[in-house]
Amino acid sequence: MVVVPGILDKTIEQLQFQTRRLSDFLQRDNFLRRRLIDDIDVGTTAVAVRHGLKYQPEGYLVIRRSAGETVYDTAITNEQITLVATGSATISIIVW
Repeated sequence: MVVVPGILDKTIEQLQFQTRRLSDFLQRDNFLRRRLIDDIDVGTTAVAVRHGLKYQPEGYLVIRRSAGETVYDTAITNEQITLVATGSATISIIVW
């Protein structure tokens, strides 16, 4: 098979362009910039948790808990999430 140099150059340029587009997309995706926060003691009193993302998170997910308590947020800001639970528990969350 004979490769025409112009076609090969065009293919390489397209591959580089698509790779840059994918890289830009992944860098902008907040879920991929997520943070894990471990060992948060929650209870019926509000607890402020600093997330360190420097922007208001889109969401959080409780991934571990020491008891079957339900966890709610009362406020989410650029610096912290305020959490309240139906009872005492130690939790871990992923925030993005």
